[in-house]
Amino acid sequence: MSDPGVVVFDFATFAARYPEFASLDPALALLYFGEATIILNNTGSSQVSDLAQRASLLNMLTAHIARLASMAATGGVVFGRITSASEGSVSVTAEAIQGIPAWYAQTAYELAYYNATQAYRSARWVPGRQPYLGTGPFWLRGGW
Repeated sequence: MSDPGVVVFDFATFAARYPEFASLDPALALLYFGEATIILNNTGSSQVSDLAQRASLLNMLTAHIARLASMAATGGVVFGRITSASEGSVSVTAEAIQGIPAWYAQTAYELAYYNATQAYRSARWVPGRQPYLGTGPFWLRGGW
């Protein structure tokens, strides 16, 4: 039984959206999803109140974490935008993407997440109630 307002991981939906992870063990994918919920609140009090949108965002994070784990396991890790490449004696030059924290710029999944959550990273000002000051200046109200 799941709590209302909580996204439950669905491996079939995840694998349909990200077919490159279809061969991933569902139990491992569930662990990655658990890590994703550390980054994006998956409770009824989450800032992302639309469950379908939160599910998409959590799946983006899950794909990012799965890709990072795959890259770490194979040793093929290049972060940033590739600016030049050579073939003889293999060399690759990469630069960081400006304006984006480095962790978010490591995979296409995380860049998509970063862009999709831009509205949630903006400050929101909610005006408070105006204090009731009476009908005029305190000295005209008839005493202390």
